[in-house]
Amino acid sequence: RTPVEPPLKVDVIATALYGAGEPLRGFRYGDRYRVTGRFESLADGGARPPGISGDAAGVIRGAGVTLLSASEGNTVRRFVAAFRDRVSASIARVVPDPAAGLASTLTTGRRGQLAPGLRADFRRAGVSHLLAISGLHVAIVTALAVGVSAWALGRRHQLYLVTPLAAVWGYAALAGLSPSVTRAAVMVTVYLAALALGRQRSVFPALGLAGALMAAADPRAPGTLSFQLSFAAVAGIALLGPRLMGAASAVTDRVGLGRLAAARLVAVPGRALAVSAVAVVATAPLIGGTFGEVPLWGPVATLIALPAVPLVIVFSAITAALQPVFEPFAYPAAWATWLAAGWVTLTAQAFAAAPGGVIATDGWGGGVTFAWYLAIAAVVMREALVDTARRVGRAVGRGLAALPGRLPGRVPRWAFGAALVFAVLPWIAVRQLPDSRLTVTFHETDRGTLIVIETPGGRQALIDGGRGPGGAAEALGSALPFWDRDIDLVVLTHPDADHVGGLPAVLDRYGVATVVDSAVEGDSEISAEWQARLAARPVRTIRAIPGLVVALDREVTLEVLSAGMFDGASGTNDGSTVARLRYRDVSLLLTADITRTAEARLVSSGADLRATVLAAAHHGSDTSSSERFLRAVSPSVIVIPVGTASRFGHPSPAVLARFGKLFPDTPVYVTRDAGDVEIQTDGSRLWVSTARGE
Repeated sequence: RTPVEPPLKVDVIATALYGAGEPLRGFRYGDRYRVTGRFESLADGGARPPGISGDAAGVIRGAGVTLLSASEGNTVRRFVAAFRDRVSASIARVVPDPAAGLASTLTTGRRGQLAPGLRADFRRAGVSHLLAISGLHVAIVTALAVGVSAWALGRRHQLYLVTPLAAVWGYAALAGLSPSVTRAAVMVTVYLAALALGRQRSVFPALGLAGALMAAADPRAPGTLSFQLSFAAVAGIALLGPRLMGAASAVTDRVGLGRLAAARLVAVPGRALAVSAVAVVATAPLIGGTFGEVPLWGPVATLIALPAVPLVIVFSAITAALQPVFEPFAYPAAWATWLAAGWVTLTAQAFAAAPGGVIATDGWGGGVTFAWYLAIAAVVMREALVDTARRVGRAVGRGLAALPGRLPGRVPRWAFGAALVFAVLPWIAVRQLPDSRLTVTFHETDRGTLIVIETPGGRQALIDGGRGPGGAAEALGSALPFWDRDIDLVVLTHPDADHVGGLPAVLDRYGVATVVDSAVEGDSEISAEWQARLAARPVRTIRAIPGLVVALDREVTLEVLSAGMFDGASGTNDGSTVARLRYRDVSLLLTADITRTAEARLVSSGADLRATVLAAAHHGSDTSSSERFLRAVSPSVIVIPVGTASRFGHPSPAVLARFGKLFPDTPVYVTRDAGDVEIQTDGSRLWVSTARGE
């Protein structure tokens, strides 16, 4: 089998674990086990049995578990994993439920103890981003630690910055040193170093340097949402935070409240609230542009809940530190944790039940993001901009007065900035050039299928467009280099709304070279719109037919195996275009929405259906994925494109059980649960990553 990491969490219920004939105490990171038993899928979203983790995709009952080898994997990660286990256990020991689950989530990043109903409340209230530890959380911890340390030690000596540095990296370790948290911690370290050296004005260049170094180490990092959120949150704290707190202090001093004891008592939580506000402002366009909508109450709920988040983190850490030493000492901190977590929970539940809707942000593309951050830059640099404008005006005046004499010898400072931009842009462009791998991304949608292909030579193809009108164009925008507004191939497998809905916008926003159109005629309004847009543009259009082979790149081909209606077809879904994408020894079978009837026809045709990766037919519906067809494909990886708003119960538990029965070692990725699923291959090996599984 192609070596890929298992993508889903599975609970294992066993009477005992055995290693070399002796019982073991539990699972540990770095240990390798053999597990045998009966798998039960929990992917249907129904009620979970008592004791099963909230994010488990299934459970293996009656399992036999045998330790094969111990202490494998990275030594540092193994230590961190064991430490997080102890912290979670200590919190669960003394913090009342359901606060314990939220406290463990915000402190260690582990959401297994979080109640499913509470997670749904966070999502409806628009504050689910608080549950995923990111740069926002690291920035909050930084601001709180700096404020407390400065209050306790004073700012005369730079030693007060040591405590925040230790707090940030300690929190990063608690969160598992995930890539997003580690990046944020690196940026905070650079920020604290700038403060220690008295170079507060150099914070932004320092953060830019940190980002550039991380981009050099991993060129794909700047394109990830976690990197962008971390960078934006930390930069927002560094640039806007002092200005907001300074303005607040000036107002309180002006009205005579600055000397009151009450004002000093609320200074620290006031700083936390200010940090929350600037972090929300700094990350808003990224969140809105990525998810296509912002809950109406999300920003308000975030501002209300955020001040309690650092309290949950701090008191949870104190609880975890005291509980192993002497449990009674931990109870005051545990009760404080319960109160702070209760505030966050109550806020989420209140706004989840509040009437209202969402703010659509489908149009939030690069223009809105650029304008948003340009406005922030104008606020931050307003004094410098005014000063530069005056200098430029004086220089122009002197130059005009001296004509036809020589130009003024002093070069404005903005010229150096312009030169730096033009020097850096080519380097950024080079970093975005394609590598030697084929990348196929199954994008998460609200309904339908959306697949983006990037070849080793830099060519792009889009298979279907999902239902959302702007989803396909946004997916291409995140995949393509910023200068690339052309796409080589668009394939429409069939004209159902959940496959064609996003394609008209692609024709509007990108230059499309070739379209392989569906062999099935559609009768919906969106299908008619697609055909009208297609006819109005100079696009080479080919009707899909079996045997058609498109050479996407050197050694990369897309072959049509089935297309169009046939005798005995059970519906228009059977007319879907079925294609195989091949790169050297690796292939992906894209089955669209065919049913068992079309599957049987493909098997009977004698065609070689073997594929490394199978995109499960019809979103995992039980109308498809017959056992005979699956055996003919024999995949090493299975991806099920399922929209988050699907009303049909996909994927079917019966289909998931069939996958588990036929291919017990084959990982199954469901886009509704895993987010975007990215598959990379060099033609022989395979790498799989998911948006929610860093």
